[in-house]
Amino acid sequence: MLIGTVELGGRRLRVGHRAGEPTLLIFNGIGADIELMRPLIEALEGFGIVIFDMPGIGGSAPSLLPYSFAAMAQLADELLGRLGHDGAVDVMGYSWGGALAQQFVRQYPERCRKLVLAATTAGAVMIPGQPASWARLAGSLHQTGNRIGQLYQLMATVGWTSIHWLHRLAQPCLVLTGERDTIVPPANGLLLASHLANARLQSLEGGHLFIRDQAASVAKTLRTFLREEGSTTSSQGTAS
Repeated sequence: MLIGTVELGGRRLRVGHRAGEPTLLIFNGIGADIELMRPLIEALEGFGIVIFDMPGIGGSAPSLLPYSFAAMAQLADELLGRLGHDGAVDVMGYSWGGALAQQFVRQYPERCRKLVLAATTAGAVMIPGQPASWARLAGSLHQTGNRIGQLYQLMATVGWTSIHWLHRLAQPCLVLTGERDTIVPPANGLLLASHLANARLQSLEGGHLFIRDQAASVAKTLRTFLREEGSTTSSQGTAS
């Protein structure tokens, strides 16, 4: 994967890009840079990848003002165009990035072929995790973002929810949860899957960082879902 800097809409973004099929656009978690997803990206050999650090996180320049999920979805759409992706791609959102992924698909449904939501929620109606777990997460994540960058990410979530329009997202969707996730309890995945029109719910071993700690297992699950033909029917399952 090539990592470089892209000037887009007055913003300087650190971007990771790899050619391949299918192409997966990845939205990361709060305070997390591209490196958090590196084990998964390496395990997805052959897949195209588009990923970028949010403003003020990692190598992306800070935003001068707070931003909304809608603004970041537009930025992602423009980035895809800049990188030569004119049609639909697959979209994956992890944790905070899962909310952004939902917003992106709502704004640009023609841009998304399949959707993956991992360890994430429907926003303001989320089932909360354990406060102590949030403190531990801060120490375990590879965070290079400054405090303003993370604050703006938090501010984007205030009052946001997808619960009223989730049923309108028609794309096949895979909802992934960590069996021992105390940051975003698995019940949030069940809530998402029950409101999406065409979703499959799958539980994987691990806590909130299963996307990194169980990268090989996650990659295997993604390969199956993203390369299978036809639509997804609502179901639940557990993988180890």
